[in-house]
Amino acid sequence: MTRQNPRSTPRVTLELDDVTVGYRRRRVIENFTTEPVHGGHVVGLLGPNASGKSTLIKAIAGVHRTTGGRLRATVEGRVHEGRDLRRVIGYVPQDLPDTAALTAFETVLVAARRACSVKITGTPAVELASRVMTELSIGDLARRYISELSGGQRQLTAVAQMMVSDPDVMLLDEPTSALDLHRQLFLLDVIRRRARETGAVALTAIHDINLAARFCDELLVMRGGRVIAQGAPRTVLTPGLLSEVYGVDAEILDHGGVPVVAPVAG
Repeated sequence: MTRQNPRSTPRVTLELDDVTVGYRRRRVIENFTTEPVHGGHVVGLLGPNASGKSTLIKAIAGVHRTTGGRLRATVEGRVHEGRDLRRVIGYVPQDLPDTAALTAFETVLVAARRACSVKITGTPAVELASRVMTELSIGDLARRYISELSGGQRQLTAVAQMMVSDPDVMLLDEPTSALDLHRQLFLLDVIRRRARETGAVALTAIHDINLAARFCDELLVMRGGRVIAQGAPRTVLTPGLLSEVYGVDAEILDHGGVPVVAPVAG
């Protein structure tokens, strides 16, 4: 499904302004502000453990409530915020519960039927679910129960659930954590292609810096619930940033214009 060229006038813009999120009395994210994120781009959310990546994604998805600031997405001139923001968002958690008494196809079909009831897609839900599972190369899992799937297979099924709704903002929380290298490369390529074809924003939390540098148009680096850096991988990834954020000494190599982080042996 091609909407328009996202590199001319972005049809989607995601804005985070002075966002604060906390649990009980502890603030996990405080006064979090970024430059606007434009459609057609994949943005990698980087940072050490407990930096607030998952919390931020859940706050944008509406899973966690914000205690301050503003989250909004502008889609073709219409502003979505508050509860209305959820209408344009697709969210992939780190893992699907493995206790659901549904097959992989039934799990994706439920999401497809929900999407078809909200949007006029012109495509039957069964066909939509089958098409997306084929795109993700998990059609062979269709009749298997969620409880029978590996962690990586459940992750791909969760991505299929998100993709059938054709969201304007795709939020993915560590979608490659349980995948082998081949599947990691495959999935990130699918997400990048989907963002570029539809003009959607894709924001994905990811631990592997080199994967992020290869597949993301932009990186957003967090530490202690705050923005440390934002921009293209080749400008964000520096030895100084890696030392400051991760406490790691590393060289930045160039591989065909893509930065590669090479830790220095101690």
